[in-house]
Amino acid sequence: MTEAMAKPGLAGTLLLLERRPFDTRHGRFRLHRCHDLETAQPMFALALGELASEEPLLVRVHSACATSEALGACDCDCAEQLDAALAAIARAGRGALFYLMQEGRGAGFAAKARDRMW
Repeated sequence: MTEAMAKPGLAGTLLLLERRPFDTRHGRFRLHRCHDLETAQPMFALALGELASEEPLLVRVHSACATSEALGACDCDCAEQLDAALAAIARAGRGALFYLMQEGRGAGFAAKARDRMW
């Protein structure tokens, strides 16, 4: 998220709807709530520290995973990957995590359920 996205507005295909503090167990991040104009899907980004720098930046693009993150499924490590990414960003003091609302890397919840639960 650049300074151009500090206020609600348009950046590429993302419409920034809101930016606010967001507390996690790894510290206080900035939540950027967006709407993707191409896919008509919501998108969230969590940012920590100063992102505009010449230094390499830790970034994770994470697909939503209800089976792991909300339901605690044992056959999926998405919740652990999400937690590890936030922990790494917190340790580095700066970084971003893009949280995409596309269950199962775009496959969808029904496809994941068929593959895993039957």
